[in-house]
Amino acid sequence: MDFLLLLSHIMATQMIPSLCIPHVDSRFSAEIISDTFNALFQTDCVKDVQLKKKQFTYPNGKVRDFHLCFIHFKESEFSQEVLDSCLADLNGSDKHFVIKPYEDEDTFWKVFLAIKKTYKSPSPVLIRK
Repeated sequence: MDFLLLLSHIMATQMIPSLCIPHVDSRFSAEIISDTFNALFQTDCVKDVQLKKKQFTYPNGKVRDFHLCFIHFKESEFSQEVLDSCLADLNGSDKHFVIKPYEDEDTFWKVFLAIKKTYKSPSPVLIRK
């Protein structure tokens, strides 16, 4: 293989950071979410989609199911232009970008970087009286 061709291949392949969508309507499956991001980045780049079931209770008592969604990516070739645009929005003042899974619907997702939160372990102290 030509060295320049190999170099261009290496430079076009990289990891997309894991992303989080805090509120996804429960009608959307992991497959639909995966297909949406594969289409967005114009390649088969989604490694895994994790959906965590959540519920929101309105003041009137009505309950609505939704998912907290995490999207993990594999190393892949993708549209650098689209990734640069998304990363610019993620690093901007709003810290998210917005996508519509279907052009003809009003539904949209606010997409954030997935940040692993670390919690301080409790350090119990025995208090004697």
